[in-house]
Amino acid sequence: QKAGRTERQRVATFALFAMDKDGKKARQALRGAAAFYLAAMPKSALTDVYGIGAELAELAAGGADRVAREMPDEWLDDLVLAGEPDECAEKVKSYLDAGADSVVLFPPSSDAAGELADLAARELIPRL
Repeated sequence: QKAGRTERQRVATFALFAMDKDGKKARQALRGAAAFYLAAMPKSALTDVYGIGAELAELAAGGADRVAREMPDEWLDDLVLAGEPDECAEKVKSYLDAGADSVVLFPPSSDAAGELADLAARELIPRL
């Protein structure tokens, strides 16, 4: 408003992404990547809103490997976009319902990018 803008501001949601017919396998594929990012910034707006800042800071003092070993599975359920195709579609829909205009999917590694993009095109997008 101060800048004189009246157009609606677009919101993009970025999410670590893995999908597999076995949802547990998909979440585990992101454990290391999620731990890396969480250990790099244990105190942030995200971790504070989620209510894990203090616990994460203690884990992160032992590095990303410790975070990966000891973080609760619930963190993966809540902080990454991973699971079976139906689960992933529901998570994308929840992000859109919460106000995201787009959801940007990040695979856990460049090696997985092509396969996950193909899988998302075949299994995820049609569910949206």
